[in-house]
Amino acid sequence: PVAHGSRLWLHKLRDKNIKLLEIGIGVTGDQYSVNICHGRNESGGASLKMWRDYFPKGEVHGIDINDASHIDSSRITTHRINQNDEEQLKSFAKKHGPFDVIIDDGSHRPDHQQISFSILFGHLIKEGIYFIEDLSENGADSPQKRGRTHVHTTVSTRSLFSVKKATGKWLTPNSMIGEDHSKSIETINFHCPRIIRNVSCVELLKEKFLKEKKPIQHKFLTSECRLLAICKK
Repeated sequence: PVAHGSRLWLHKLRDKNIKLLEIGIGVTGDQYSVNICHGRNESGGASLKMWRDYFPKGEVHGIDINDASHIDSSRITTHRINQNDEEQLKSFAKKHGPFDVIIDDGSHRPDHQQISFSILFGHLIKEGIYFIEDLSENGADSPQKRGRTHVHTTVSTRSLFSVKKATGKWLTPNSMIGEDHSKSIETINFHCPRIIRNVSCVELLKEKFLKEKKPIQHKFLTSECRLLAICKK
């Protein structure tokens, strides 16, 4: 999804000396097996290679629970880190940050997404962008309480930021830890680039409500959005 929306968010950074971090490299290992390592992507890490090529002056970092050191090159550095491990994330960010862009395409579990955001958003530069990919209805507030990424103890990340955007408050129960980054958030943006490129899903749904002369119902505005972009002040 971020690649599809890159024109909207990242084109201005393309020729700059940026530092990008992606959570989730997509490599098979002793901790997890993925089904995307085949054909031209047999070794995994396709997205890191894509970001290296998209940002010719960029420094690309990737973290994963599996070892991905075979992908390391002059502008790609991989790190074996669990995105659910607070101390590992803090140590990594302190050593290698700050970052211009952070992309969470890791486990897709809401608790992992929220812990990672809590720690890493503070290591974005001013006006940096934090993406969370593949949002799902997979939290304690979700009607279908099943699936590999479903968690019973925290609300979905989609709901968490949807309510934050609409009311300014964090929905509970959540897995946010440490510093509250509310004052550092400039905008919260939901998008569905797989449906229509570079157009906000929220704006499309708002237009639908207005056309049908129905009151805007914020809880439905992000129901089809798969990509979240949080911009820092």
